[in-house]
Amino acid sequence: MKTMNDGGSSMTPKEKAKLERHGFVEMSIQQFLGLSDAEMELIELRVEVNAFVVDRAAEQGLTPAALAKSASLLARDVKKALRKDPDVPFDHLFACFFALGGRRADLAKRKNPKKKKPLVPAR
Repeated sequence: MKTMNDGGSSMTPKEKAKLERHGFVEMSIQQFLGLSDAEMELIELRVEVNAFVVDRAAEQGLTPAALAKSASLLARDVKKALRKDPDVPFDHLFACFFALGGRRADLAKRKNPKKKKPLVPAR
């Protein structure tokens, strides 16, 4: 399927209008994939917790082995989390999150960036 994503970058209104004349429509990722609000929340939560883990581990200069020890996980599981592997279970992500000093309040303060809408062919 042919898709275009303006990504909020360098697409001009003229280029966008041309794509729309050729049958492309603007929609969110959620709409494009047909995800429920709950599914989007889970995806966004995973992304945010994972970003926190990666950033905080780098800030603290922790090796995967050191983080694994403090999170009571195997080093290979922490390495997967640090690579942002989507197969890492939520409980492993949260074990790392809390071992790195994360608190529930950190998640409550999460930012809700403006969602970018890609241009995709009309169905």
